[in-house]
Formats: sequence, structure tokens, C-alpha cells
Amino acid sequence: MRFSLKRQQVSNFGFQIHHQVHQWFGTYWQQGLALTLATLMVLMLWQVGVGQLLEHWSYNALFQWRGALPWNQSIAIIEIDEASLQQLNVSPWSRQLYAALINRLAVSEPAVIALDVLFPGVDAEDAELAAAMTQQGRVVLAQAWDLNNQPILSSPALIQTASAIGHIHYAADADGVTRFVTTEIAGTPTLGMAAAQVYTSYATSVSLPKPPTRQIWLNWHSLQQAAHYPLAAVMAGEVPPQRLRNKIVLVGLTGKDGLPTPFQRLNHSVYLHATLISNLLQQNFLVYASRLKTSGMLLIVNLVVLSGTVHWRWFYQLLLWSGLCGAWVGLSWIEFTANIWLPVATPILWFGLTGITLLITKFLLTFQNLRRNETRYALMMQGFNEGVWDWDLKTNRFYFSPRWKQMMGYDPDELGDRPQDWLDRVHPLDRPGLESAIAAYLQGVGSHFEHEYRLLHGDGSYHWMQSRALAVYNPEGIAERLVGSQTDITAQKQAEEELWRSTFFDRLTNLPSWTGFVHDLQQTINQSQQDSRLRFAILWLDLDQFKLVNNSLGSSVGDRLLVAIAQRLQSVLSPTEVVARLGEDEFAILLKSIQDANDAIQIAEQIQQVLACPFSLDDHEVFVTASIGIALSANHYHKPEHLLRDAGTAMYRAKAMGRASYLVFDKSMRTGMLVKLRLESDLRRAIAEGERQSQATLAVEPLSSDRNKQQAAELKELSGAPKASESKASTSATKDIATPADPSLSVTSERYPELELYYQPIVRLSTGQVTGFEALVRWQHAEQGLLFPSRFISMAEETGLIIPLSWWVLRTACRQMSQWRRLFPEMALVMSVNLSSKQFSMAGLTEKIQQILQETDLEPTYLKLELTESMVMENVASVVDVLYQLRTLGIRLAIDDFGTGYSSLSYLPRFPLTTLKIDRSFVDRLDDCHGNLEIVRTILALAHNLRMDVVAEGVETESQATRLREMGCEYGQGFFFYKPLDVEATTQLLAKQSMLTKQSTADR
Repeated sequence: MRFSLKRQQVSNFGFQIHHQVHQWFGTYWQQGLALTLATLMVLMLWQVGVGQLLEHWSYNALFQWRGALPWNQSIAIIEIDEASLQQLNVSPWSRQLYAALINRLAVSEPAVIALDVLFPGVDAEDAELAAAMTQQGRVVLAQAWDLNNQPILSSPALIQTASAIGHIHYAADADGVTRFVTTEIAGTPTLGMAAAQVYTSYATSVSLPKPPTRQIWLNWHSLQQAAHYPLAAVMAGEVPPQRLRNKIVLVGLTGKDGLPTPFQRLNHSVYLHATLISNLLQQNFLVYASRLKTSGMLLIVNLVVLSGTVHWRWFYQLLLWSGLCGAWVGLSWIEFTANIWLPVATPILWFGLTGITLLITKFLLTFQNLRRNETRYALMMQGFNEGVWDWDLKTNRFYFSPRWKQMMGYDPDELGDRPQDWLDRVHPLDRPGLESAIAAYLQGVGSHFEHEYRLLHGDGSYHWMQSRALAVYNPEGIAERLVGSQTDITAQKQAEEELWRSTFFDRLTNLPSWTGFVHDLQQTINQSQQDSRLRFAILWLDLDQFKLVNNSLGSSVGDRLLVAIAQRLQSVLSPTEVVARLGEDEFAILLKSIQDANDAIQIAEQIQQVLACPFSLDDHEVFVTASIGIALSANHYHKPEHLLRDAGTAMYRAKAMGRASYLVFDKSMRTGMLVKLRLESDLRRAIAEGERQSQATLAVEPLSSDRNKQQAAELKELSGAPKASESKASTSATKDIATPADPSLSVTSERYPELELYYQPIVRLSTGQVTGFEALVRWQHAEQGLLFPSRFISMAEETGLIIPLSWWVLRTACRQMSQWRRLFPEMALVMSVNLSSKQFSMAGLTEKIQQILQETDLEPTYLKLELTESMVMENVASVVDVLYQLRTLGIRLAIDDFGTGYSSLSYLPRFPLTTLKIDRSFVDRLDDCHGNLEIVRTILALAHNLRMDVVAEGVETESQATRLREMGCEYGQGFFFYKPLDVEATTQLLAKQSMLTKQSTADR
């Protein structure tokens, strides 16, 4: 008995195991098949090279998306290009050439010189090269191996004098891109690592990271951003020594075909070694993720997803696999920004092929099941969409499919088989239309039946339905059956309703929007044209300082404030009046029936009264006022836009009067607006003319060297130059400059029919010598005469014309400074140009400025860009990046009107600024206000501690200049020294100062 019981238990246990295995296999076999097929396809793609090709493409794409990293500033490259070799008439393999180059570089005092050039065997010029290397002291030579794997060695003399030897072997992938270098071959480090190691012995504060493997994966930089100079320029002494001082100088051939990188299709091996050095010094080389670990992680993810989504619908599975691909791309991007390279193409292929294979498998199985039921459901599928119904017109029987009942929330046995069970649930307002549509179709109207109506759902609500049907006719042409489908379009109807509401109503306040208000206004205008006695008015409200509240307390508080304002406005008006929200902080009111203007004015005053009471929001008492413009109906108004235009004009006039004001529109206001529009049009034309003239100037060939010599000779013959020192400047200097321009000093000025730049000199307070200028724009209007910036700059900022105007000013000032640099090369002058806030926030600012400097042939160090405190404090993180990009070019940066805006001193050290400019408001009361004196003293101390110089603006008296000089202020500008001068007067000033400088030098 016991044996029989035990045997039965064992049998049951075995049956349960068999059942579980069979159930598991029946559930997951599709997932296993899909994963297996996808894995085989991925392996096949890798076998034929497609996978590697896609992986390489994704590698390059990651670099392109991220952009190039900045180069380490301790690296400079000397290119031995074809042009330099032809110019010097030398061979690239001449040891004598490199000896001369090393001797030339001795003036620049580089930290290390790395030669990416092989010097095989012994040569008669080895002694000269060895002597130059010994003199330099830190020179790294290159080594390679021949086809027989034998080292290509230099002469013993060169090897003994070299500080280190580095190999220049690299292996490119199938697409030609080199992605890694081997740190050491046969005991010889790579050239870049050898140079970096020698550099650490020179710069003891620099340490090199230890590479995680024998291969260093390159984090490529962009060739254009590297500090590189042609050999001919270096040998000719055209490269300033400070650009190469204390740097790792790499020398390599670039005249022949190079190797591609993710950024350029043509690169050269010397840039490969430079990239490696930059990666080592900045410790930002790429870390290549292990393929084994990545594959294991992907396999786990695949198994988890496949097992967890076995019962999901195909659409959600498709979304999931697509999401996995997108998530992996995002993860790869995030890791790449952290200098970790995860494979991208292989995981996406694996995920995508797994999902596609699984969906195809499910589709084939589903299709097979549908084919089995094809005969049974052939007739029903003709009208199938969602819920299927079949009306037998002969027996008046009605069939509801299970899906139809499920869709409407009914149980399978809840509905009968009579048409009334359907029609009685149709909305009473929609039933007559439905019955008429069915009758018309059965009578032959239309090729098919289609109608929309509301149907009672099982939960008691009405759902919108769309029914489509086809009739089945007997041989006599009489309809016997009506077979159709029913689709729930409730969501579509709700979307249409939502679209209508979003078009005509504001989501936040539920008030009519601009479109809705214009619609109501047009109807009122039409009524007034039919009834001449009807008078109406519109009020345009603009909230005063709403943006301040929104920015200070947050957008959520701002939204609640707008809702509360809308409620108060509605409380003032009768139900027949319309209040709408036109914009962020703008409202409009339509008074449909008034007696005269006093009725509209009374409403405006009531609005001011209700808004005067504080709003209590999140324990904050908020006070808001509104500027109101009123436009009254008149016979000449036929379009809503005209009324809104005039109401807006009155509102802006009221806003200019101060807060909580209102005005009724009259025609004189429109005249003022037309004058402003005319001024805007004239400025737009003047800027366009200036840009055309600039393009024409670019096409003119620059001054030749002969012309420069001729001008230099004419400068020596200049007569009438003052003999006394100009260390003590005065306003009389301006009068001296106002003399007619000497013909010998003819300078191509950027002078156009209307726009012109004036230049106010900036003076060194200790000597009175002019050290630079600030470019100031003037507009010689054809009708209004000379206009100062106060007349048109604010209008330019409102209309966006400030951007082309600012670029014109910058290009004109740079070109003028370039001309002065050619005429007076011995004078160290700097041109200061103001950047507008809109110009500063533009994408590609650095590239645009660099382009202008190249077009005007001006070195960046002679340009200083002035910014306001508000500009640099708007978005500190992005501003710092832009400022460092500009400083990397060599451009100087200044904060204008320092002390008048809002700035956090904690952020100031983060900005790579060179100059602070003290606002004239502090200088003006320097003598009679002790507070201003202390502020200026504090600004000077702050600037000097941050290694900045200081320019004082608005210096108008000798006592101010003396006080500033005694306090340590380096520079000043103002009417005490010079007024803003035109090009001719400025050139005369520079000529006189040049003569004084040469005379003083000769006297010594």
C-alpha cells in the first residue's frame, strides 16, 4: 500500500514537471526563436563587415554630435607643408633644415620639441642637427619599423642627444580612421607619450595618467582649432615667440596625403600625436567599453524584456523595442560625453532585429489563425472596423458582435436581437438624422452608408460613434441585409472640441483668445454697419511689470495671478461684454454697447480700481497695475485689426506715461507711430546700404607694401606736429585735431551716405598717451541731420535691427583698426566695440567674430569687446563658455558701466575678463561725494586683485583725472581728453602722437 502510494506521488511529480516544461516552452518558444535568429543575423553582419562599418559610422557620428573638445593650450604644431618647402627650396628630409628650425625655435623657448620625421642611418648633416638638439636640450625623435619588423634607427649621434625616442606606428580601421595607438612597442613608447613624459620633467606640476590598457583610444580634436603654423612662417619669424613659449612643439609633414578623422577627411599624423598629448595632459582620452561585458549586459536586457513582454500587444512591444534602441543611443551619448565609448550600432541592431523578428513571428502566427476563420468571417469582414452588426431586413433581426457589446459596455447577453435595442440607445437629438440616413441609403442615395451619432454606453454616458455599412441586395435589387461596423470616435470628437477651444479660448483663464476675440469683434462691427446707432469700444490692457512678478515668484504664481486678474475683470463687466486674453500679460475688453467715450473711460477707471487691491498668492501680496488703450467705434473701421491696432497704439502711449494710465486713441497717435515706422524703415535702409558698401570694400585689394612705404615716408614729412609732451591731455587736444586732414594721411574710412563711426580715444592716465579707441555709431539722417544713438538704438533693439547694425559696427571698426595698424605699426592700439545682448545670445558668435577678423586682416589681440553686467549674468554657465572661446582667440573682454547693473561678485572670477570700465555716474561726482570715491576705490581694488585693468568713463575735469591716476586707475576716456572723432581727425591724432613718440625715442 505504501509502495503504491509512493509510486503514485512520483508519477504525479513527473507529470507536473513535464507539464511545466511544456507550458514554458509553449509560452516562450517565440521569444527564444526571435533572440536566436537576431543573434545569428548580427553575427553574420559582423562577419561580412557591415556591423563594423555601422559601428565606425556611429563612432564618427558621436564626435560630430558632441563637437570638438578644446585643445590643451600647451601644444603647438609646425606644419612642413608643400608651400613652405617650395618657398624655402629645401627637401623635407634635410637634417640641416631641422637644425635650422630648432635654432629658430630657441628664441621662443619651447618646453619640448617632438619631430614626427624619421632620420634613418648616418648623414653628413647629423653633427649640425645633433648640435642644435644639444643646444635645445629637450628634443624627442621618431622611430618606426620596416616591412621586416626591423627598427629604422637614426645615427648614434642623434640618438644620444635626443631626450627620448617615440614610435610613430598607428593602425587605421577599415574606414581609414585611426581610433587608438599602442602605448609601447618593443619597449619604445609612442611619440606623443614620449613627448608628454619629457614635458612633465620640464613642467613639474603636470602629471600624466596611467592608461588602463596598452591601447589609448583617441578623443579626437578638430584640426581647425589647433594652434598650427606653417614652417615658412616660423622660419621667417612671422610667428610671435610667445605663441610657442613653454609649449610642446610638434613638427611633422603635412604636404602629403593624410589620414581621416571623425571631423576631417584629410588630416596628418602629426595631429594624431598632438591629439594623444592633449588627451594625456587633459586626461580625457576615451575608455573603450569591454565587448564581453557589453554583450553580457545586452543579453541580460534582451532576456528580461522578452520574458516580461510575452503577453504584450504587438504595438506596445514595438514601442518598447524602439524605446530600448533610443535609450541605448541616449546612454551611449551620455557615456561618450564622459569619454567612455559604448558600442552603438551592434546593440541597436540586436534590439531592433530581436523585436522585428519577434513581431514577424507573431504576425505570421496571427495570419495563420485568421486564415483558418476566413470562410466563417468573410461577410462580416466586409464591414469590419470595430464592432460589427448585421441587420436582417426581411426578419427584422439585429445581430451585435461581442466586440460591439464590449465596446459599449454591455454584457454578452444584455442586448436582444431587435433593431430597437440599438435605435433606442441613440441620443434623442441624433436619432432622427440616423434613421433618415439609413432610409436614404436603402433608397439608393450614396454608394455606402456612413453616419456619426451619440450612443448610450453601459456606464450611462454617451459616446460618439461612426457607423459604416453595405447593403446586400437580392436579384430584384431589394435590400435584404445591412452589414456594417461601428467605431468609437469619442476621442476624435473630444480632440476636435479641444482644438476648437484651444483656437478660440485661452487654456489658462478660459477667456476668449485672440482668435475668439477677433471673431466676436468682427460680428460687432458687422452689427454696427447694419445699425448706425450702435456704438462700441475696445480696451487693450497691458499689465505693468508682470514679467518681474513672473520671474521673481515663478511661473506657477504668475499663472494664478493671470487667472485672478481675469476674474476681477469679469466682475467689472456685464455678461454681454467680452473680456479676452490676447497674450502673456495682455487682455482686451469689448464693450458692445456704449453711449459715448465716457462709458469706456468709466470702465477703465473701474478696472484700475479693482486691480489696485493686492493679490494674495502663496503668502505673497502682489500689486499689479495696467496700462489701458481705448479705441472707439467709427464708420471707417471695417476690420478688427484696425481697431486693435489703434487700441494698441493708445496702450503703448499710456504705458509711456507711467503705470496705471489710460488713453483714448486719436489720430495724432497714429501719426507718431508712422514717424517711428518711417525712422525704422530709414534705419533698415541705412544698414543695408552700409552692408553693401562693406561687401564692396571687401572686394577691393588691400593696401600694397609699396603704398605702406609711401604713407610711412609721408608721415615723416608731416609738419606742424606739437613738440611738447602730451602726457597732460586737455580739451584743447580735440581742437588741434579738428584741423583739415593731411592728404598724406588718406585712410579708407568706412563712411557711407548715412551711417558713420566715431572713435573716442582711451588715454593712459600716467602718460596721457592714446592707447585705443571706443567705436561709437552716428547716423547722418538725410532729413533729420546727425542722430545720436539715443535716438535710434532702443528702436533698433525692439525691431531686431540691432543685430545687423552691431555686425556692421564691428566689421567697420575692425577694418579701420587694421588700416591704422598698417599706418602706425609702432603704436599698440586696441579697438573697443560694444556687443548688444541679442548679438551676444546668437549661436555661432565666436565663429562670426573670427570670420570678421579674418576678413579685415586684424589680429584678435587688437580687439576688445565690451559687455554689460546684465548680459553676462543672464546664463552664467553658457556665458562662461562663450567668453573662454573668445579669449582663446586672443580677443580682450571688458565689462562696460561696471557697478550700475546687477552682478554677483562670486561669479566675476569665473569670467576671463581683461578690463572693468567704471561708469561715468561714479566719476562725475568723484570730487564731491565720498561714497562714490569709495566705490571707485573698491572697483579698482577688485579689478587689480583679479588681474584686470580699469578704464574710467566720462572724465571731464583735470581733478577727476588726477584723482583717478593717484588711485591707480590705468586708463580714462572723456571730454577732458578727447571728444569722439571721425576717421580723419583720429588719423591726424595718431600721426602727431607717432611723431612725438619717435622724437622722444630719438632724444633719449
